[in-house]
Amino acid sequence: MNQAYGWWKFAPTWQLIAGYWDTTAAVQAGVDWDFTVGTTGGPSDKNVEQMRLVYGGDGPFTLAIALEDTDPAFTAVDIPAHTSDGQRLRTNFDIPFTGPDRGQFPGVAGYLMWNADKLMFQVVGVYQDDQFGDENDWGVGAGARIGLGDMFTLTAAAVWAKGYNGWANDFTIGEDDDFWAASAGLIFNLAEATRLEAGVGYENLEADNSNLFTSVQPFDREVWVVNAGIYWDPVSQATVGLQANWVSSDRDADVGSGRDRRSFSESDDSIQVRFGTWLRFP
Repeated sequence: MNQAYGWWKFAPTWQLIAGYWDTTAAVQAGVDWDFTVGTTGGPSDKNVEQMRLVYGGDGPFTLAIALEDTDPAFTAVDIPAHTSDGQRLRTNFDIPFTGPDRGQFPGVAGYLMWNADKLMFQVVGVYQDDQFGDENDWGVGAGARIGLGDMFTLTAAAVWAKGYNGWANDFTIGEDDDFWAASAGLIFNLAEATRLEAGVGYENLEADNSNLFTSVQPFDREVWVVNAGIYWDPVSQATVGLQANWVSSDRDADVGSGRDRRSFSESDDSIQVRFGTWLRFP
């Protein structure tokens, strides 16, 4: 089911979840999870089709395991176009195409969480048989949220993956790509209904796409995102805020082959400022 999900608490400490929801391997901490900011960097928490079993009673420990369809709907290769002597033809071009199914078996994802007394620690993992790449897909991650009194909350997350596509904010991960990301932030409660958020996120991709285009060798990309915002909750169902982001993207790659092979690097910086209203309906 790719448009809804449901749950069944069939015992006091057991729950079954099925449908389309955040991946079970999502790190439930860090800028992407805890902040209101739209452009965050760092690990994301994509929705996937899944069936999840959760164990957790009145204590602080929770354990979950799930079968998930983690395959991307498509893959977009973003490659600057150059001539054989290294001269730029244009800024870049995107080549979308239907990505292959990683295999006939679903991925297995899970987490272990300890959450009590304004402290939350979590470790996550995911594994999927990949019948198209040279290696199977896997990933590990961890996160923490620490409340410092009633005014401050620290949050951080980090992931490391091979071929797994469920954590990338700004990239599409190929079958054998290496990916890692991290983020950290601070939430400062100015008043009961007003807060400041400030944080930084980082993503790094070492792509292996030489099997797609013979003239394009594996390339590296990284993205830094620094964000800050102030938010006011006039009622529990609404948030009003002003936020700003600085995004820096770098890319290194080789094109051509043999004597025509050339290296290039690109950087792109942008500043985004937005005013937003968020409405929540139970």
